[in-house]
Amino acid sequence: MSKIMFVDDELDVLDMTEQILLKEGHEVIIASNGTECLEILKNEKPDLILLDVMMPKIDGWTVCKKIKTNKETKDIPVVTQI
Repeated sequence: MSKIMFVDDELDVLDMTEQILLKEGHEVIIASNGTECLEILKNEKPDLILLDVMMPKIDGWTVCKKIKTNKETKDIPVVTQI
């Protein structure tokens, strides 16, 4: 199935969503903040990014902008969640 990156600063939401996606047969990459997400994207290319908007340090909107302005990641679909 698909390789999905899930980014959320709430660990319980992160764990629950990871388990659901794994159960459905997806490969899951998790990141607990925007900085970690951007660092992981240097080496991983998921098919989809599920991105929390309200996070400390770097909010999801800023992370999304960085993803979409990077030639290596700009074509990865990003779904934001509030």
